[in-house]
Amino acid sequence: MTGTVVLAEDDPAMCELLELATRRAGRYAIRCSSGAQLLAQLEQSRDLRALPSLVVSDNRMPGMAGIDVAHRVRDWSWSVPFLLVTAFPDDALRAEAARAGVCEVLSKPVSVAELVEAIRRHARTPPCPDCGAPRTAARCEECDPTNPRGLGLPDALMVDLGGSD
Repeated sequence: MTGTVVLAEDDPAMCELLELATRRAGRYAIRCSSGAQLLAQLEQSRDLRALPSLVVSDNRMPGMAGIDVAHRVRDWSWSVPFLLVTAFPDDALRAEAARAGVCEVLSKPVSVAELVEAIRRHARTPPCPDCGAPRTAARCEECDPTNPRGLGLPDALMVDLGGSD
C-alpha cells in the first residue's frame, strides 16, 4: 500500500474528483465510501504494516466522521499524513483536526488543482524500491540506471558519449 492514497468520500461525484486529483498527482487511489470502510481499510494496512502515503477523507460521512478516523489513526501512533475535506469548515473543526494530527483541512468546493497541490504537498514518497533510500522522484539518484552518477562510478570514469560540442 506504500505510495497509495486512501480516499474516503460518500458522494460518488466528489469521490471521482478526489481520484482524478490523486492520479494527476501521480499516485494510486484506493476508494472508500464511508468512515467505517476507511477505518477497516486502514486497519488492514496496519496489520500488514503497509502505511499509505496519504489519507484524504471527507468529514461528514455515514457511520463515522473523518475526524473520528483521524483520531483513531493517531491512537495507533501512526504518522500517516491525513487531509480532511469538508463543506463545513469552522474554527472548532480546525482545532479538533489539529489535535488529531490532520495536516490540512480543505474547504468544499475544492478544485482539482487545489487537491493535486495538497496531495503533492503532503503525500509521502515511498523509499526507492532498489536501495530503500528516501527519494523525491521515481528512483533515487544513487541507483537510477538512467543517471550515470547514480551508478556509483567515480567522476573520473564518466565518459561523454555524445557528439562534439
